[in-house]
Amino acid sequence: MGIAGAVAGAVALAVPMFWSSLCPEPFATIDSPTAEAWVPRCFTVRGRVDPGTIRKPLWLMKGERGAGWREVGRVYPPPGTWGSRVCASRDVSEVHLALVLADDALDAKLSRPPVEEPEQQIPDWLNPRCPWREQQGPCGRWHGFPPLPTGATPVASVVTVNVVGNARLAFTP
Repeated sequence: MGIAGAVAGAVALAVPMFWSSLCPEPFATIDSPTAEAWVPRCFTVRGRVDPGTIRKPLWLMKGERGAGWREVGRVYPPPGTWGSRVCASRDVSEVHLALVLADDALDAKLSRPPVEEPEQQIPDWLNPRCPWREQQGPCGRWHGFPPLPTGATPVASVVTVNVVGNARLAFTP
């Protein structure tokens, strides 16, 4: 039992180190703009990526208050750097940016052309998306930032940028 235990212990220590060298952690960053930066409504996002560490499709996504996450585009990294143009909606003051690895189902969904859902006029108490449908009062619109979609694994930390240049919004730095 002593030799077998020593061999099992050595294997248990060596396999994780060997496995991590074969499958390194994904490396991708959002370098510009920096967190909490002030940007115009349309701006360019740049970053770095190590293509050898990316094993799933890499997507740049943007999140806006009350609107959920939308794909900006798939990142096809040349060795070392990437860049993409992002435009915020007209009435937003903050945009979240994230680089995510998408599983097969999410990649297929993001690769299809977006389908606009028709605006439905149904009462809030019948709306399955309204969490307060048993209570009185309108459901309203969700004002926070939702979590990333199912199947998305964040690679780069989420960056929040402040949008300037919208005449309808008053900003106080």
